[in-house]
Amino acid sequence: MKLNRIITLLMLVIMAVSCGKKEDLASELPPIKTPDEQPLPQDIWIRDSLTIPYNIAVKYKWDALELDLYKTLVPPYESQIVPSLKIVKQVWIDTYVAQAGNDFFKSLCPKQFLLVGSANYETDGSVILGTAEAGRKVVLYNINNLTTTKPATVTKLMHVIEHEFTHILHMNVRYPTEFKTLTPVYTSTWTNFTADQANAQGFITPYAMNSSDEDFAEMVSTMVTTSKQEWDRMINGITSPTGRAALRAKENIVVNYFNDIYNIDFYALQARTVEAIQYVTSH
Repeated sequence: MKLNRIITLLMLVIMAVSCGKKEDLASELPPIKTPDEQPLPQDIWIRDSLTIPYNIAVKYKWDALELDLYKTLVPPYESQIVPSLKIVKQVWIDTYVAQAGNDFFKSLCPKQFLLVGSANYETDGSVILGTAEAGRKVVLYNINNLTTTKPATVTKLMHVIEHEFTHILHMNVRYPTEFKTLTPVYTSTWTNFTADQANAQGFITPYAMNSSDEDFAEMVSTMVTTSKQEWDRMINGITSPTGRAALRAKENIVVNYFNDIYNIDFYALQARTVEAIQYVTSH
């Protein structure tokens, strides 16, 4: 019994000393401070050029949870962030604002851009260069390969943005149902068709064959990033009379839609956009 009492007393003494030490150590710990994160030059440019005037946020810091976890994707190079966004602003934002007004653009533009350095490859061989989510968030892929010394990369980027913005426009006000009846045979196997085969059936690109919504967005994005002269040359060069007629009918619907719904002269918007693309790829 005496031995048990001695052991118990020793344990109590050890516990008391230990608790005392913990209290002493805790009292010596300095308060935790969260360091202030200084904005980087690209953050300042985004804030002043996109967020303040248009309420557009840009996310470029890597967050795998924002993307498909089963795809191999990479973040954008820091050196590509501002140059790519400047192109977006000059060719897309400034052009729409000049043609349609500030209120139009601010009311309909997506509120967030997410930048990804690499392209997004699908298992069917197609490549995703951009997506739009609920009309408010646009993901832009392949940013690391964008360069003004290769005009095709700029045109391709702008095609993606114009395509996704068109989805926002037609979700706001639907295009005429007549558009769907011009070439009603849409297919999920559009990757099996060449551009010439698609044109012969009245589609401006193979992807336009996917659905009427993609068809409308491809018509707008192709037209607006192509000069009127080049567009006419491309349509007139289609050997199929049926394909030419369908594309001209779609062109008329697009032009009237922009005029009637948004009071936008589409051919003037087209000229401004092409001029802006030519400017950024030559300066």
